[in-house]
Amino acid sequence: MAGLNSERHWVKTVIVPLMLLVFFKGILFAGLTPGWSGDDEQAYWADIMSVVGEGSNFQGKSATPHGRVYPTLVAPLYLAAGGLTPEQQLFAVRVAGGLFYAALIYLTYLTARALWPRSRFIQGTAVILIAFNPKLSFMMSSVSTDVLLLAVFSAWLYALTLFLLQPGVRRGVAVVALLLLGAWTKRRFLVAFPLSLAAWAATAVPDLMSRLRERAEKHRDTMIVAGVVLTGAAIWLMPRMLEIASPRLGRIGTAALTYDPKVIELWGQSHFQLRMFRQYIGFFVSPYGIQLSTTIYKLFGLLLIAALAGLAWRLYRAVAGAVSLTSGHEAGGSSLSIKSLSSADIGRGLAIALQVAAVLMVFQATGAYETYGPLALGRYLLVAAVPAAVLLAAGLEALVPRRIQGPALWSLAGGAVMLNLSAITVFLMGWLY
Repeated sequence: MAGLNSERHWVKTVIVPLMLLVFFKGILFAGLTPGWSGDDEQAYWADIMSVVGEGSNFQGKSATPHGRVYPTLVAPLYLAAGGLTPEQQLFAVRVAGGLFYAALIYLTYLTARALWPRSRFIQGTAVILIAFNPKLSFMMSSVSTDVLLLAVFSAWLYALTLFLLQPGVRRGVAVVALLLLGAWTKRRFLVAFPLSLAAWAATAVPDLMSRLRERAEKHRDTMIVAGVVLTGAAIWLMPRMLEIASPRLGRIGTAALTYDPKVIELWGQSHFQLRMFRQYIGFFVSPYGIQLSTTIYKLFGLLLIAALAGLAWRLYRAVAGAVSLTSGHEAGGSSLSIKSLSSADIGRGLAIALQVAAVLMVFQATGAYETYGPLALGRYLLVAAVPAAVLLAAGLEALVPRRIQGPALWSLAGGAVMLNLSAITVFLMGWLY
């Protein structure tokens, strides 16, 4: 991968072409997909009609409770296509998804680069996993608030990642602004709030406690008592705050933000895992009932297992590098010593932990839909597509020798292209039927 060492060259030759590819692929999927057959597309179309002040045949299916930010953003595209047929107006609005998809590719690259700036393999693999997911391509080429939700969630995650790596006022403001935008976009963005609070606590509280400790060295006992009282108060207060907010959040929202044994038990069921996995890739790729070969899911399953094994190996090496066991001859035993870490190492560790927490929170929220709602769908997991792709790429990188990472990356890209060609063929076969 020596020819791709230059950052600018890497962006120009890999990232930008992939951004253009997904944009035009979005246009292709938008043209192949029959009108208003996307996930909840009729409801979101009704929202656009409501924003522009026109009636709709789907008015009874309005998805307005999810927010009006997306309908307001894409309404100008509908108005610009005024005078055309409804199908042509739908196509014009669907094109916006291609723009969000291209932005998602760049956000994936930026997030991977922030965490592993020297690994082109991780950056490239993460981008490939996002660019060539058939279900994601289908969703991003439809009229859906999820298109904006995924882009805003990924932008918020990148901003918070930068904040953890190097805290600053501007980065903090960006995180808060994206939190507000996400909250107005869709209710499923709520999982970002506890993660943001945890990230703030991880960066601000140790520094604050250090300053208080310096100023109150003479009152150490008082500080300890105050810390215990405040911790107990926080533990007591949080469930009651959620209880107060539960009428607004609903049972699904409350379960998504708290530990729920029913949700954990659900994810332990193999049939639920398989359904979510197949829908995440695109089990219902074709609206005509034609499905991808089951071999594809088996290959992706093996890739997932390998990536998780690589992540486990990375975690083991990180812990082994930070913790060492030393023998104490004088004391007649051994002791555990922890390596002194720099603030940069701690920030990077917290940023990687944020990616893991984001994936777990989205899994928790998706399980809550199955437990307390009508039905959980694999596409709900796509909200965490970017952190999942970055983590899986990091896991694969741990298993691939450095000398063959270049060929391995291009081989992965070739397989991903074949997967997308298979998905597009399914659409074309649907047209023939």
